[in-house]
Amino acid sequence: MKDERKTEIKVGITTILSLIVFIWIMAWAKNLMITTDDIEVNILFDNVSGLEIDDEVTVRGLRKGFVKDIVLDRNMILVKILVDEGVDLREDAEFWLATVDLMGDKKVEILPGNSPKELDLTLLHRGHFQADLASMMETIGMMKDDMFTIVDDIKISLRAINSYLTDKDMMNDLKSSLKNLNRLTGKFDLLLTENREL
Repeated sequence: MKDERKTEIKVGITTILSLIVFIWIMAWAKNLMITTDDIEVNILFDNVSGLEIDDEVTVRGLRKGFVKDIVLDRNMILVKILVDEGVDLREDAEFWLATVDLMGDKKVEILPGNSPKELDLTLLHRGHFQADLASMMETIGMMKDDMFTIVDDIKISLRAINSYLTDKDMMNDLKSSLKNLNRLTGKFDLLLTENREL
């Protein structure tokens, strides 16, 4: 009877501890914070290219926060981020949207700045978009028609040059012109030599 009671207590304690660890891991994974001392910064981007809520925010590559909310604001995207309170953001801080890996996951990268003044958290700050592989491929796709037109124009130009250079009459005229130019150069050289001697 006592052994059964001890086993039940051990199972109960193990279950409670497992539940606490599970809740803690889920809160950490979802960026749930018990304290509200984090710094909220509002950033405007032209394009967020797949950034999502709960994506990471890094300061010089070190994870220091997460994306709290993303809102379409007229023609811009307003991104609200939460950053650890210990991060010292200056007035000249820069906010970049960067790619985390080849799969296209995004993050907000912060360069905290060196200004003597602190960052005004009541203002909207301008974010910069760092082009990634997917964006470059999209741009190349949009330029596809222009590239085909340019290649066709180059082909036409090369055909015209080729037909011009393979024309026998033109080649004979060119050879004749070069011979005349060679004779003229020789005469000019002789004239200069005679003038030097005078």
